[in-house]
Amino acid sequence: MASASASASPAASGCAASSAESLDRKVRTLARLRREGVPVDDAVPCIEDSKQAKLRAKYAVVDRAIALMAVAGKGEGAPKEMLDGFVKEFDVAPKLSPMEKKFFAAASPTKDDREKLTWRYEALRPLLWALGFLAELPAPKTEKEAPKLGDVFFARGAARFRAEAQLRSAREILDEVDAIVRYHAATKAAREQGKPIPASLDNDVIIERHHALKWLIGYGADNWDSVSTD
Repeated sequence: MASASASASPAASGCAASSAESLDRKVRTLARLRREGVPVDDAVPCIEDSKQAKLRAKYAVVDRAIALMAVAGKGEGAPKEMLDGFVKEFDVAPKLSPMEKKFFAAASPTKDDREKLTWRYEALRPLLWALGFLAELPAPKTEKEAPKLGDVFFARGAARFRAEAQLRSAREILDEVDAIVRYHAATKAAREQGKPIPASLDNDVIIERHHALKWLIGYGADNWDSVSTD
C-alpha cells in the first residue's frame, strides 16, 4: 500500500483484491481519522470503488431527502399546519417507505417512534450534502442544527429544490462512505472493549449517517427500511 500506510500490505489490511482507487481512499481516510483522534483498525477492508458502486439517481436522492425531512419533522413535533403544508407542496406521500407510511398514518405515534424518526435529521444531512446543498459533512458528532436543514427546503420550495440539486461525484460520496464505515468500526470497538466513545463521536449520528450513505451507494435494493449498517 502506498503513502501513509506503506507499512501495511494490501493483503494484510483486507484489501488484496481492491483497486488502486479503493486503496488510496483507505489511506486518506485513515490519515483523516488519525488527525481527528479516532482510533483506526487497519484490518477494516476497503470499500468498492467508483466503477463498482451503484449510486442512486439524483431524482431518487431528492425524493428520499424530502421523505426524511417530513418524517423527522413529524417525529420532532413540527406544527401541524407547517407539516401539512410541506407534505402537500413536496408531494411527500408517494416518497415514503413502508415503515414511514405506517408512522405517518399513526394518529398518536409512540414516544419511541417519534424519537427514532427525529434522528432521521442525521440521515438527511449526508443526502443534502450529496445533493450539493451543504458545503461539507462534518465529523459525526452531536448536531443541533435541524432548523438549518429545514431551511434548505423552505427557502426554495419544491420546484427550486429539485432544480438546484446536483449530485456530487461518486468519488466524493465514496470518500464519506469509507469514512463512516471506519467511524462506526471505532465506536463499535470502544463499546466492545468497555471504553469511552472516542473523539466526541456520537454513535446515533454515525448510525443514521451510515444508513443514508449505504443507501446512497445502492445497499438495500430499493427499500430504505432494509439497509444494513454492518
